[in-house]
Amino acid sequence: FGTFLFDCDKQRKEMEVKTKTVSLWSYINTCKTRFLNPLYKEKKECILPVISMRTIRLWKQYWMAYHPYHKFEDPTFDRTMELVGLREKIVGESEEARLKNQAANKNNVEKARD
Repeated sequence: FGTFLFDCDKQRKEMEVKTKTVSLWSYINTCKTRFLNPLYKEKKECILPVISMRTIRLWKQYWMAYHPYHKFEDPTFDRTMELVGLREKIVGESEEARLKNQAANKNNVEKARD
């Protein structure tokens, strides 16, 4: 898609992007149903935000991510890392069990030959 190539329209025109590539928006418009949200419900009235100080919350993950004194705690990330550790443990134990089983089978074959 040429839509996102180069930094400005001037460069896109110089490189003849329109003649050499397809626009993303042209592609999307040819098969709109593929990109529409089936759960979307159109509303005629304007959606107004609630601006009460009691309802405003700081998006800590975004605004505080690089603050030097803020320890960013993300429970999702922590849980993901915990699950990755568990997976590694299970894979290790599974491999260990496979090797033991393989050794036992080898011993059984050797005993059967004797």
